[in-house]
Amino acid sequence: MSTKINKYRILQITPFIIMFCIVANTWVIFLSTEYEASWKHYLLLAFILINGILYSRKWKLAVLLTGFLLICCTFYLLPPFLQVESAFIHIGPIPIPWIEYWSFLILLIYFIINFNYLIELYLDFKEHRKVVKNK
Repeated sequence: MSTKINKYRILQITPFIIMFCIVANTWVIFLSTEYEASWKHYLLLAFILINGILYSRKWKLAVLLTGFLLICCTFYLLPPFLQVESAFIHIGPIPIPWIEYWSFLILLIYFIINFNYLIELYLDFKEHRKVVKNK
């Protein structure tokens, strides 16, 4: 049973590893060329390092923080790349704001991998809130 849980955890951490590699590559470019990092790049680096530490200490919080970081990267709040490719798209009549393609793809992978886990976390939170409310 323990091996199955460890394999699932490795799968769960995959989006973070992809994001970490992208941010590390971006920082190698910053350090080896004349490009300068903005304050958003520094903030993302700090969040990525904190998230890496959280994966060894508080797994649930780390998984949630990974999703938050991916959402921020998708909508340009925290840029993971030096240069960003994006577009304003329409899905039917609904306009979707400017998104960064690669971060959005990683976000989709994150939700596919962690969907059941996120539902379980939500149900546990709801149950805990119900128990506390009844006391």
